Amino acid sequence: PITVINRDAGSPLAEGLSEYLSEVYTVMEFPDDEEKLQDALFWRNVDYIAIIPEGFSETFRAGEEAIVDKVIAPGASSSRYIDMRIDKFLNAARLHRDYGTRADADTGADVDAQGADRTRASATLTWQSRLVAAVRADLTGTVEVTTTSIAASTGGVKSSQAYSYYFAYMSYALLAMAIS
Repeated sequence: PITVINRDAGSPLAEGLSEYLSEVYTVMEFPDDEEKLQDALFWRNVDYIAIIPEGFSETFRAGEEAIVDKVIAPGASSSRYIDMRIDKFLNAARLHRDYGTRADADTGADVDAQGADRTRASATLTWQSRLVAAVRADLTGTVEVTTTSIAASTGGVKSSQAYSYYFAYMSYALLAMAIS
C-alpha cells in the first residue's frame, strides 16, 4: 500500500498522477501530518509515501524538472516499481508537453468568441487537463503476448530447459573462444 500527498491541490496534472497511482496500487488515505505519516511507515501500514509538492504543475509546465518527493519504508523492494510507474507517467507527460499539440500552452491565453482573453490560469488548467487525458490514453494501452513451445524443434526438451542449458553452458563456449 502507498499514500499520495498532493500539496499542489487543484492541479489537473497532480490529480491525474494521484489517480493513475490509485488505479495501479492500493492507496491508503492519511492526513498531511509528518508524525502520522512516519507512524504509518513504522507500523508498515504503507511502504511508500509519494509527496507532490506545491507548485509541481507550474514547474513541470515551465519545462523544469518536477520532482515527486518520496519517503519509503526501509527494505521495501516495491519502491522501485512505484518509482518506475511515477517516471512512466511523468515521461509520457514530458513527451506530450514537448512534442504534443500546444495550441494555447505557449501563449497562456486564448481569444474566445467575443474577443475577450481568457485568463492564464484557465488556459493552464485546460492545457493540463488535455495533457493528463493524453497521458492516460497512452498508459491504458495493453499488448497481448503469446508464448509458444519449441519442444518439437529441441527434440522433445521443454523450451525452458533448452534455454537453461543454453545459458548454463554458453559461458564456457565464450570463455574458450576468448582464450584461443
